[in-house]
Amino acid sequence: ILPPTRPAPDSRAKEPSQGFRNSKPFFQERKTIMTRFAGIEAGGTTWVVSIAEGDPSNIVERAEFPTATPQLVLAQVVAWLKPKKFDCLGIASFGPVDLDPSSPKYGYITTTPKLAWRDADVVGGVVKGLGLPPDFPVGFDTDVNAPALAEYAQAQEKGEKIGSCAYVTVGTGVGIGLVFNGEMLHGLLHGEGGHISVPPYPGEESEKMSFSLKCPKWVELESSCNSAALAKRAQCPVQGLKDLPDDHPVWDVAAHYLACMCANMVRQPQVTLQASSQGNGGSGPFFSQQNPTKRAEDYPFICQHAPQTRFF
Repeated sequence: ILPPTRPAPDSRAKEPSQGFRNSKPFFQERKTIMTRFAGIEAGGTTWVVSIAEGDPSNIVERAEFPTATPQLVLAQVVAWLKPKKFDCLGIASFGPVDLDPSSPKYGYITTTPKLAWRDADVVGGVVKGLGLPPDFPVGFDTDVNAPALAEYAQAQEKGEKIGSCAYVTVGTGVGIGLVFNGEMLHGLLHGEGGHISVPPYPGEESEKMSFSLKCPKWVELESSCNSAALAKRAQCPVQGLKDLPDDHPVWDVAAHYLACMCANMVRQPQVTLQASSQGNGGSGPFFSQQNPTKRAEDYPFICQHAPQTRFF
């Protein structure tokens, strides 16, 4: 759930370009101002919509819809939410998305490789479909910035003294969300952390790797360790990754690239959280929940250079 800092799209052209930057951190006020939260996660494969009561983590109703066409999915989401009562709405979406409140395309998915979703007005479609008033609190951000903010808020509530947090998700792509001092990090464009350069895994220095960033002998993070790349190495379908044993060599390859990513970020956020859709129960075997100590033993590079990394 994102900060309720801007009105509905009807008045978007008249607003200054403030976004979430000048707002009070949402986690400091969410329990005293609002009691019912509506949340939408717009995923590349599935859309999830939910209602929470009292606290955003207390989800009382939830539904999922396959990511078909914008017209169909937005209609399903609106139909599910319309009879519900809620005090604010947060939308986290796959991208790239337009996050500039002063832009005429604020709330849009823009140049996504999913052709049917290019220039899809997500915020406008939901807000207009629900008939929300112009001053209704609506938050919109990426599907990695939103959980980064949620993790940061939870850490603050537990008394952890951190000023920054990175949230990394690994699946179809690799996404990185950043929070500094309670604010989600925005730039000129939608952030694309999956396209950073990393050194290749030993033995993989070949012309078949993606050297698209013109960084000599280094490769692109996302195309080296996303689900398709791992499945190709393991010679199995993407759906079969979850059935691979913990000691399969492909997980060492994935750990190498994610460790290099952590090393790239280690001097920025104080805490890095890595989530994977690979493997059993949504967590990859290299994020073993059965044997947490295995992380330090098997992947000392991560623990040495990014000791505050947490896996789930």
